[in-house]
Amino acid sequence: DEGRSVADYMGRVPLADCMTLCQEHRRCRSIAHGQHGCHLKDRCASPEDELQPAEERAVGYRTYFLNPCPGSEAEARRGDEGAVAGENVSTLLGEVGLLFDMALQLAEKSTHCFDDSGWSFTIGELLTNRVQLAEVMLGAGGAAGAKAELEAFSWTRRATQSVAGGANLADGPVYRALARATMRWVRKLNSEVGFWHILLNPSSKNDNGEKLERSEEDASSAHHWVTTGEVQWSWEEAPAMCGLVADARARAGTNFGSPRILNTGSGPLAPPPLDCGQHGSGDLGVVPVFATDGLARFYLKVFDELSIRPPQVSAQCPVEELRACFPRNYFDIAHMRNALDHTMDPLEGMRQMLEVTRPGGWVLLRHARNEGSPGRFQVGLHQWSFDALKQADGLHFFVWNPVLRADATKWLLDHGYASEVRTELRPHPGRTEVDDETEYMWVDIQKPL
Repeated sequence: DEGRSVADYMGRVPLADCMTLCQEHRRCRSIAHGQHGCHLKDRCASPEDELQPAEERAVGYRTYFLNPCPGSEAEARRGDEGAVAGENVSTLLGEVGLLFDMALQLAEKSTHCFDDSGWSFTIGELLTNRVQLAEVMLGAGGAAGAKAELEAFSWTRRATQSVAGGANLADGPVYRALARATMRWVRKLNSEVGFWHILLNPSSKNDNGEKLERSEEDASSAHHWVTTGEVQWSWEEAPAMCGLVADARARAGTNFGSPRILNTGSGPLAPPPLDCGQHGSGDLGVVPVFATDGLARFYLKVFDELSIRPPQVSAQCPVEELRACFPRNYFDIAHMRNALDHTMDPLEGMRQMLEVTRPGGWVLLRHARNEGSPGRFQVGLHQWSFDALKQADGLHFFVWNPVLRADATKWLLDHGYASEVRTELRPHPGRTEVDDETEYMWVDIQKPL
């Protein structure tokens, strides 16, 4: 019996995210976790507690408890031992990370006045240094390597562009909402990197030797990529993707250089080139696929820690900063799958994708419908949901969360960023369960000539 529920997050919530949600909730003492959700409970269960009768247990759920319980003698004892063994790297990293996250939670509630206050640092500085600490926490070389990086860590006095996002807006409610989204993104990035670490790690066990929860199908795909370099990075079949490249080049009527595809938000599994010569587009030949990700620098450290030699690597470049990484009008196709809803500013991300796409080219967005909603926009990096709603002129693509909502179709067309926006709802192409009714957003955006 874990007690009463204090919060419920429905849908498929990774165990690591469920545990993080419990740690961040002041009343959470235990969690009930299963394939249909994460449930935070108010009673600190222990292994010695009597189990409920088998007929009263929820099928597929397991209880995870805090050990030791907050306020217990064991916890106090552990705190004393940690003070004596102050050189413990994990303890040091945890304490520093907790201090940063407390400061970020404070900043989230004071975006309107934080930078003008008497604090000796700005929000931008806080975000920059929290990202750098996250990299230290992934230090390859075991405890010794992490300790060396921690000792070399020093406060950066200037905010780097990579955590500023695309919010070049005047101060106001929209700016503050996007600033809070950036802060939450920084606080949650460890969860996303940890997800990939588990998938790429052959053993995937915690310190107690227990197997960590992961999708074995996804883990098998990751292993296949490591050994062959092959990965299903797009739901389009190769001939269809090559056809879109050929269409973009024919529409432009101007030579913008050789054919190129951008796969942004690629994650660590960077795709190989696309041989369009084998798929009915011999004049295109082998088309390079440029992979970028806002967390690529962290994935490089994961590869080192797990002694993986990646067949291809993603370049460090958040979608909100593509123009700082590539020339304008550089790609025939810009593609993003299951990643734009993880970003700090999805509208700016779309604008940047169009900036680096050639006139007549296509931006392809492939995302599950309203994926952030079941976890209340608090699971991992899911800060946004995408929806398709019927309007007078057809189906429109909407970007929303509990604070902001935008008709992305109207915004793209009204600002002249796009000449055409096609939105479709399809069955999820990656789900095979008969009873799975998850809908998938299929959005094609064409850049004006």
